[in-house]
Parts: sequence; C-alpha cells; structure tokens
Amino acid sequence: MKQIEKDGLTVDASVKGAASGVQSLARGLKVLAAVNEFTPATVTQIVASTGFPKATVIRLLKTLKDEGYIDLNPEAGGYKTLPKVRLLASSMISDNSFAVSARQFLNDFAQILKWPSDLLIAEGSSMVVQASNRDTAPIHIKRFEQGRFSLLLSASGIAYLSALPAKKRQEVVKATVKLQPSSEDLELLTEKVMQEIAHCQQNGFAVTDYHAPIEGTRAVAIPLLYEGEPFGALAMLFIRDAVSDEQLQTFLLPQLRDAAGAVARLYQQHGAGMTLTPVPHEEA
Repeated sequence: MKQIEKDGLTVDASVKGAASGVQSLARGLKVLAAVNEFTPATVTQIVASTGFPKATVIRLLKTLKDEGYIDLNPEAGGYKTLPKVRLLASSMISDNSFAVSARQFLNDFAQILKWPSDLLIAEGSSMVVQASNRDTAPIHIKRFEQGRFSLLLSASGIAYLSALPAKKRQEVVKATVKLQPSSEDLELLTEKVMQEIAHCQQNGFAVTDYHAPIEGTRAVAIPLLYEGEPFGALAMLFIRDAVSDEQLQTFLLPQLRDAAGAVARLYQQHGAGMTLTPVPHEEA
C-alpha cells in the first residue's frame, strides 16, 4: 500500500485521497448552496459568500454545471440551479409535516382570499417559499414561478426583518448587504431597507411591486410570529390595479392576519424547534 509522509507523519495515500475528496465535496456543496441562495449568482457573490479563492469557485462551478446541477444564465449574468437540485431535498420535504399542513391550510384559505398566497421562511439572504397555493387559488397569476426572494428587497423579507429584535435586525441587514453585488450602492441600499422596515412597522405590512410576470404585480406580506419572534412571513400576490386600497385594508389584510395566526398555531404544533426545509416551488 502506497504511503506518503506529511508533516512528519506517515499516512496512507488512500486516506489522504479520501480526505481530499471529502473536502472537495464539502466545497462543492457550499458553492451549490451559494448558487441557490443568490440565483442568478455571480462568481463575485459566490466568492464572497464561501470565502473560497476565485479559481476554486470557477472550477467547482464547472463541475456542477457538467453534472447538471446548475447552468449559466447569460441574460441575468449569473448561475442558476436546475431541477436536479430538487432531488437532494426530496426525502426531507416528505418528512416536513409543517409544510404539508401549511399547504393544506393555504389551499382552503385560497377559497376565501381568491388571490394566491405564499408562506416563506428566511434562509440566509433570501426568503424561500415553504408552502403555497398559487396552483389552487381561484385567481391565478400566470407564470409567477419564483420561489426565492431577496431578504432585503421583498415584501416577505421586509416583513420578517421588521419583527426581529432591533439588535439582531441590524446585524442581519448589515451582513446581508455585504453579500450584494459590488455594483450596488450599499449605503443607499441599507438606507432604503431601513426605511421600508420602518414603514412596515408603522403600517403592519410590507409592500413590493414587480414588473413581471405581469406589469403591476404586487406582494403584501406580514410577519409570522412564534412566542414573539418571527419565523417567516405570509405574503399575498395580486394585481395592483385590480384591488382598491379600501378592499386591501378592509378585507384582504384582515383575512391575511387571521391566516397568519392560524399558520403560527400550525407552526407551534408541527414546526417549533425544527429546522424548516424549503419546499421547491413546482413550475406551472
């Protein structure tokens, strides 16, 4: 058996190779997680998130691309995950009783609210869809398939941040801002985020407008709380011009708040203390 000498010790070459392989696997998984986190993820973002040398990141990206887990999106200027990634979490998803119960609740809730709604949890610098009724809601917003949203730039993210204790909120915002693309004016972004958080705290909900998939798509979100701490957000999607301010304030938001209370009770029953596993949103 071939042996090598390292740091004054004699080690089997096979053991060294295995250790190297495990390290490469761990690095590859971290890069994959970063791509999933920042989709479309740039090399610069992945380097900042993982702390790996640029050359290492590029090599691992090529391997993940060759294996069919990610692909380059030239139009967006970064890498995106492919459906094969869903296989990695499929068994964990089936065991998540909170997600199953929440989705059943949201399906029933859709018959009251009519517009689609999502339950999202915070994961790194994103809010991730944990359960949704987009495919069962009577009003279907065509092709809204996004399952991850920026923690700093989404209604769900702002709602979640608004309910964090002040010190923790400042720490999370500061750390997340640092992960933004280098082209961003970070001071301006921080100021904008803090203003949105203040508005949410004042109004009781956060709002974000989207130009896609339909011009005028709007999301409103409120935090989900367990024992006074936020564990996610409940968001509703609608077309801005189709909903008056009166309808929003007198019917939709009260219904959304009641639903948030019900979801919190489901979390207490099924999810409290567990690490929530994001459920990949199936394409329509």
